[in-house]
Amino acid sequence: MTATDTDRAGRPPLTPDTVRAVAAALAAGEDDAARALVAPLHSADVADLLEALNAADRAALLALFGPGGLDPDVLADLDEAVRDRVLATIGDSEIAAAAAELDTDDAASLVEGLDRGARRRVLDA
Repeated sequence: MTATDTDRAGRPPLTPDTVRAVAAALAAGEDDAARALVAPLHSADVADLLEALNAADRAALLALFGPGGLDPDVLADLDEAVRDRVLATIGDSEIAAAAAELDTDDAASLVEGLDRGARRRVLDA
């Protein structure tokens, strides 16, 4: 797939140029530009983007999504190490909401990595 191709749903693929452009927009405080770059991406590509960003840019991008704004499928698609860092950032109520929307196996995978206290808070939410 080339940078000008799209996936079957008409979404552009994530490219290194897109990663750099999102990072630059976040660093410059250009929230609208960062949102515009991320909006057309597939959830798997957003997961790849979060994995490619440094910790500060990842936190800034998560803040742009806001509570409930992150597609639960993004969490399911994240590498486990990055997912753990993202889950620590977004909070229990958002994790619970995401788990409720995911397939059972993805939801179980999502909460199994949480410590016992966080798991209980998420399951009680």
